[in-house]
Amino acid sequence: MFIPIIFGISFILFFLYVSSPGDPLSGIISTQPGITAERIEELRVLYGLDGNIFERYFNWLKNAIKFDFGVSLTFKESVSSVLGVYIWNSFYLNVLSFLFSIFVSIPLGIYISTKHGKALDKCVLTFSLLFTSLPTFVLGIIAIKYIAPVLGLPIIGMTTIGSNYTGFAYIKDVLVHTILPFAILSLFSLAGTLRVVKTSMLEIIKQDYIRTARAKGVSEKAVIYKHAFRNALIPLIPIIVGGIVVLFSGSIIIEQVFGWPGVGNITYQAILNRDYPLLMGAAMFYAVLTIFSNLLTDIIYAVADPRIRLK
Repeated sequence: MFIPIIFGISFILFFLYVSSPGDPLSGIISTQPGITAERIEELRVLYGLDGNIFERYFNWLKNAIKFDFGVSLTFKESVSSVLGVYIWNSFYLNVLSFLFSIFVSIPLGIYISTKHGKALDKCVLTFSLLFTSLPTFVLGIIAIKYIAPVLGLPIIGMTTIGSNYTGFAYIKDVLVHTILPFAILSLFSLAGTLRVVKTSMLEIIKQDYIRTARAKGVSEKAVIYKHAFRNALIPLIPIIVGGIVVLFSGSIIIEQVFGWPGVGNITYQAILNRDYPLLMGAAMFYAVLTIFSNLLTDIIYAVADPRIRLK
């Protein structure tokens, strides 16, 4: 079903973009008051905006199969080149926050499940509810207004504007600019994953085979980390594998708040500028990643849970 779904998604997206009000060339025309009708027609042909919707779709599809998604109206470069640059900026930021949230939330969630109902558990629950309830742009604004001035942290971009750092100085500059967006993304992701781990562990601990293991005199540490841990991780599979999409797709809100030059930021700019070639390229990239992650989730489910294989 992977291939027909991709074709279906591509047609729906293309139809929605083409049917949206406004002329994609309006931005270019507005900057060139003396532009002729012949030049406008040449631009329509260049950007694949001539012909009816079906002709335009099949022309786009013919090129997209060869990984040619056209030329971005905003960047005046091929969509593949633009995405190839900005995707890795998003990947860098999101892979740090993703790994942090996973490696912290799993052991912490397991530990908290053994302290259910106690003061530590209530504190962690409050933290989790707080950071999952607050929108990321609110957290970003709070960080910019109250945290950045105190710590002297930069709030815009991936590097200092106008700088020409190289080597270790460049790495240091990027790391300093990463701190605030990394912290916001990490806290938001950590809070949600932590609750899933804790809830899953509490459900597993109540199972009969756990009570049997305890009745046989198995140590509490072995019960938790040997018997309960593997089964408790099964609900985390879609979160972990689904993180593949997040790693590459970026966060439109956080990247916009902090001016991070990632794929989420340029997607937002493409929406404002009616840059349909770039929007189609980005949307199809997200679609393929999402379907692939769902397929990979099903496969890993079967590997991790024998009951799936039996069915």
